[in-house]
Amino acid sequence: MHDGANGPPPHSPRRGDDGYNAFGLLGIGDVIDFVYRYFKLIAATTSVGIAIAVGYILTAASLYTAQGQLLIDVKVLHLATEQWREAGQVLDSAQIESQIAVIRSEPVARDVARHLNLQNDPAFLAAAAPSSGASGSAAPASASTTGGDMDASEAQRLMIATALVQNGLGIRRLGYSYVLEVSYTAPDPAFAARVANAYMQAYIDDQISMRAGAARHGSEWLERRIGLLRLQMNEAALKVQEFKARRDYSIVGRGPTGEGADDAKAVPRKGITETIEELEATAMTYRRMFESALQAYTEAEQRQSYAVDTARIIATAKPPTGKSYPKRKQALVVATVVGMALGFGIALMREGWLFVAASRTRRRQFQDVG
Repeated sequence: MHDGANGPPPHSPRRGDDGYNAFGLLGIGDVIDFVYRYFKLIAATTSVGIAIAVGYILTAASLYTAQGQLLIDVKVLHLATEQWREAGQVLDSAQIESQIAVIRSEPVARDVARHLNLQNDPAFLAAAAPSSGASGSAAPASASTTGGDMDASEAQRLMIATALVQNGLGIRRLGYSYVLEVSYTAPDPAFAARVANAYMQAYIDDQISMRAGAARHGSEWLERRIGLLRLQMNEAALKVQEFKARRDYSIVGRGPTGEGADDAKAVPRKGITETIEELEATAMTYRRMFESALQAYTEAEQRQSYAVDTARIIATAKPPTGKSYPKRKQALVVATVVGMALGFGIALMREGWLFVAASRTRRRQFQDVG
């Protein structure tokens, strides 16, 4: 049995009569002693973590992220007058998220792939798989098997290129502004910049096409409306002329008098007789409606030929100079922290085992003394 007068027992975590009897009442000296005794273990686990991180950095595929900025303008179509105006509208978060969803949509991605001719680029179809893993999206299984098959149909290759080009896209809103940061990640920095710029331009073209389509449908509806109003206006004007030709200027409740009165009385009347004033008012109303529709049709035709865009590029994407993946500093910091935590964990487990063993030994000693 160890004599307490000769000093503390070997490997005791505390300096005193009984280290484990005061377990939990630790001071700064005990922490320093703990680190000193397990320094080699903690250093070993930390070194292993750093070595793994360095190996990962050296073997992982390098990716680059190009970023551009897109401003969404607040312009809305006023349905009552069919005119474009800036009405001081405020886009809420749901509307901004809707525009982000439009940029991420398949039609915009298809336009990007078609514009860059990615469906006929074997290098892109073969090398796009690594970028998809970094972006967190998985490409379709058919992309890896049929991506490089140039005998596939044009539509199938375009579908594969569309799915692949969506993987590296990243979009985020800058604060509470109407500015969206559009980024693209790819192994080639120049290609990443080209795709990011193509995405922003494809979104603008899609919005212009949508506005032009709405103006075209509006023009077609106005054209049919003008035709109907023309018939109604001509019919009302013809009634006025026929009424004047009969020289029938009757008013409600009073029959015609003077020359032609006998002939007018011979004509049968059904209900209340319309006056010349009512017929002329009706004809004038249809004429004004016709002129208003004709003016709206002219404006719609002008908007169709010159569509107003509701977004513009305020910062084009440039080829990045530094890698965005793998992140060397972040990987080294994480590996260091994990390695140190593992070393401390193993040391604490060993210290706990020693505490349990010492407790059992003291319990047996008390039993023997009793």
